[in-house]
Amino acid sequence: FRQGAIYRLSGISLIDPAAEGAGSIPIQVHGLTLWPDGSVKSALVQFRTDLKAGQERALTVEFGSAVQRKDGAAPGVKVRREGDRWLVNTGAIEVALSSAAFAPPGVVRSATGRRAAIAQGGGITIIGEGGTVYNSATGPLESLKVEREGGFETVLRAEGALHSKEGGKLMRQVSRLRFVAGSAKVELVVTLMNDELEREFTDIRSLSLDLAFPESKEWKAELLTGTGRIEGNDRLSIAQWSERSQEIREGEAKPVTAEGRASGGADLQNGQDRVQFAFKDFWQRWPKALEAKRGGFSVALLPAQEEPLEKALPVHLQFPFVEGHYRTKWGTAFTERMVFDFGAGKTAKPEALSAAFQSPPLVVLPPEYLAATGAFAKIPVIAEERLAHWNAYVEAAMQRFLEHREEARQYGYLNWGDWYGERGRNWGNNEYDIPHGFFMQYLLTGDGKYFDAAVAGVRHQADVDIVHAYPDPFYVGANVQHSIGHSGISYQKVIPKTWTYLYDVASMATNGHTWADGMADCWLLTGDPVVMESLLALGEHIRWAAVPGFTSMGNHHRSAGWSSVAAAATFRATSDPEYLEGLRRIIKLPLEQWDPETGIWPYTLHPGHTGGRTNLTGASVYNMGILLTGIARYHELTGDPRAVTVMDGAASWLLKCWSEERAWPYAALADGSLFRKGLSPGLNPLIYPALAYIGNATGKAEYTRTAEKAFDVTFVRPIDEKLPKDFSIKMYATPWALALFETAKPATAAASPSESEPSTSTPNQP
Repeated sequence: FRQGAIYRLSGISLIDPAAEGAGSIPIQVHGLTLWPDGSVKSALVQFRTDLKAGQERALTVEFGSAVQRKDGAAPGVKVRREGDRWLVNTGAIEVALSSAAFAPPGVVRSATGRRAAIAQGGGITIIGEGGTVYNSATGPLESLKVEREGGFETVLRAEGALHSKEGGKLMRQVSRLRFVAGSAKVELVVTLMNDELEREFTDIRSLSLDLAFPESKEWKAELLTGTGRIEGNDRLSIAQWSERSQEIREGEAKPVTAEGRASGGADLQNGQDRVQFAFKDFWQRWPKALEAKRGGFSVALLPAQEEPLEKALPVHLQFPFVEGHYRTKWGTAFTERMVFDFGAGKTAKPEALSAAFQSPPLVVLPPEYLAATGAFAKIPVIAEERLAHWNAYVEAAMQRFLEHREEARQYGYLNWGDWYGERGRNWGNNEYDIPHGFFMQYLLTGDGKYFDAAVAGVRHQADVDIVHAYPDPFYVGANVQHSIGHSGISYQKVIPKTWTYLYDVASMATNGHTWADGMADCWLLTGDPVVMESLLALGEHIRWAAVPGFTSMGNHHRSAGWSSVAAAATFRATSDPEYLEGLRRIIKLPLEQWDPETGIWPYTLHPGHTGGRTNLTGASVYNMGILLTGIARYHELTGDPRAVTVMDGAASWLLKCWSEERAWPYAALADGSLFRKGLSPGLNPLIYPALAYIGNATGKAEYTRTAEKAFDVTFVRPIDEKLPKDFSIKMYATPWALALFETAKPATAAASPSESEPSTSTPNQP
């Protein structure tokens, strides 16, 4: 919602225009983020509707002071606490959970009065390096609480270490269980976090979750394979050891290895009870395994290896597999998502549950409306030639992105959502925030493939690229830059397998490789709490760890650029004034250190940027563009007139080193002259968006015209995205630039709010 549009969640209703009398639909509403004035910025609206595969349905959201939503929702999920025992009743099932012995999904019974248990969880189990068993049910939780509740759904959040019977502890799990009113489904989201700080790496043999069924004479199981299913009354198992192959076992026969990609679906019939199961991104997040046998079902999040996995893998996929063990670095996490249906009907097919869980219905809002709210980065909506050219480019480049995913084998429980190949050895850690670019393209087009790619990317970042624990708490929350194994060495020349690395200045928010826009988008669009917790950790790291010691940009202007962009995104997702203060403190440095004589922040250029020549003073042009993007984000939020003065001077320098042929060089001298012919058109998208903003802020048409020319020369060449990094560079801010091209008009800095007061309105708001 735009700022000031609505102040109370009860003023939101959902209407089905096709229903008789345009009847309202029962909904549950949760506020996600407020604007600084206290009005609602983003709200999560949940409802039920029937859709067939591929079907669309148009609904209308009404909101405002005159709207009075009728409380027509069905009775919600009921939660009752009895000491350390929690009882959850959806109306279809009753689930008992214990904070003293946490074993998700709990003890499940029918809510219709039949007291025999349908199934019972056995806990989350780790087999340690030496064979010690650690289980979530062996010791007490640290916390169990209601995270979200209402007439439609309730979510419980459980957190605690895994315990051994000998009194030891290992790592920690955070589980979320989602219950829906009137439904027998339980969604389970499990995050495993390595908070072992006595050593850099911890090895384990396996990680699993078990479900037990009451004894019954009637038992039948089906497991979905990549091409069909296996079924029987005896032991069945399927293991996905890579994105290419699976291992299938029926009864006591030897396992059979075959090509295929299993969906992770199961159908279990025990007497009169039928339970179905689905797993999110099962084959994409290999290794995974399912096993069904009379009276039991096991989900192996990391299955025990009979043969060391690394022997069959290329070097860039080997890092978490060591001699038949799973090796996890301190501070790393990963999250798995699954659903149990404890009331599957006689005709229900497990393929349907898997399909719906893997690719759920997607709500699409009109881009014109979204652009008018100002809740996101600027969104281009005018149907003009450049936007059409952009959409065609993204469609083709996205196809290349998906092809590269297959070629580079960008799969696995620590890799899914990221891309590989930076410098020929690094995982990219979503450099340049490609998930943000995907979210923007989804908002523009409503195409679900961009939404899916964005969500996978931010979930990877939230788990793997953010530091969740470290011996020095200074680095907790930091975004690790591109590196071997996501968190190892990132230098130019290193031993290929090097994964060990003690964090340093290259691992803090001023490392020039910190992004938050994609995670902020995800929160505003989905309310995903796993992503939001990581976004908040990053925001805290920026505000309280990185900012106080940030006293020099040196020869690395993007240290202030990307950190300020991330601080602005965190503020956008939360409206927390502390994050705005962090942004102010970052930008204070370039505002004070700007050189009005040259228009830039000059430094001695690295010989690698000058063709080998030494003692030359100038700046990296694309780093300048990133810094100006950060200052622009700051100006959007504060209207500080000093920012316009500085941006105006820097834009003049950008015009001096501009080439009509292919736009900008990699670096230029302080007077704007070029010292070599080589130009870098692939880096233009990191420069022209800020220049377009400066054109709008100053009213100087030459800045906007030059930015438009830079866009044109960037995309005049055939598409040749050798790496996702090339795609990512273009994706981050080009939609912002296209929107600025649309709205370019004279503006004056004098109309901006004062430096000391945050803006109470947003410039891209109608």
